[in-house]
Amino acid sequence: MCDEIGKDPQESLVLSVLSYLLFDTPSSPFYVVFLESGLASGYCAGKGYDNSLKYSTFVIGFDDIQDNSSEVIQSKIFETLERVATEGFEEQTFESVIHLIESGNRIASNNFGIGLFSRMLGGINHEKHEVIESNLDVSNSVTKLRELYKNGEF
Repeated sequence: MCDEIGKDPQESLVLSVLSYLLFDTPSSPFYVVFLESGLASGYCAGKGYDNSLKYSTFVIGFDDIQDNSSEVIQSKIFETLERVATEGFEEQTFESVIHLIESGNRIASNNFGIGLFSRMLGGINHEKHEVIESNLDVSNSVTKLRELYKNGEF
């Protein structure tokens, strides 16, 4: 479990970006270590960062692992996190995530309104206006993310 929703909207955005970087591309560390290698067939439902509930969660989990491999899986998870903490993420990969955030909030698509609403749903449900405001102030959020990246936070 992470912080209560709305406590720190910037941290919530950072965790969302981190989740994407760790899991959601073919070059993501957990994808390479677990899915490409065959240690797991996929991620468990609810993996990554979720801030739709009152207390946000960050889940690392996999599907179809062998019963006797839990120690190996746990070891690989910590090794992967330590490597990422030491090496960070390539700037090009980080910028591609930033581009997704910017384009998802600026380019109207068929589901633009639904996407915007779903990102704010936790804030709406729990009456956390700062969550709603941070989802509308994308330029400021992206600027802060880039500063964090330059300072070695990713």
